[in-house]
Amino acid sequence: MENEKENVVPNDRRAIIIHSSSCWANEFEFNTKISIYYLPKNSYREEGYIIEAKMRIVRDSKIEYITKEYFDKIYKEFENINLKALKKEKFESCDGWSLRVDMGMIKCTNYDSLKFTRKTRHIDPLKFTGKIRHIYLLNPYEDRKKPEMSKLLKLIDAIYDKIKFHKWCDYNYKEWEKYSDVFYELRDMRVFRIGFDLEDDW
Repeated sequence: MENEKENVVPNDRRAIIIHSSSCWANEFEFNTKISIYYLPKNSYREEGYIIEAKMRIVRDSKIEYITKEYFDKIYKEFENINLKALKKEKFESCDGWSLRVDMGMIKCTNYDSLKFTRKTRHIDPLKFTGKIRHIYLLNPYEDRKKPEMSKLLKLIDAIYDKIKFHKWCDYNYKEWEKYSDVFYELRDMRVFRIGFDLEDDW
């Protein structure tokens, strides 16, 4: 963990959740979620600020610890996104992919109480409480004529780069492709780490 003392700030309930998914019903494998928040004491890992990556087809999330300084910086950058300007720049389309960003205060479920059984492994421990700052975009893309949208996408890309998200995502997608023909026979085997449930609440 980077600079452990800086990472221990009890009761920090701020969080950012970035959810990206395909708008095509049969492209569920591209559903991904990045959560940035403070993991409290008595959770399944050491407490501290983390970036947690999840992918719909992968059972295990990828976790990277970050400093409070880095967390404060990116939280402020998301707060500074001009929602009115972004609304004018957004593009409406019925297909492609969607991007959703929510930020605000959360209640973090105690991981120990879940005990990670097969029935609980998909429970989302993060629940927003109160008012949230919400962004929803269809097919966003970088463009000089869309400065606020470009600013948002560059910020998200920088977070992806920090945790080497695309490399992790590509590896797991290739693993899933290897077994796609026999996937439903293997999905219940504990040794098979790639797996998803279509009914999961993302």
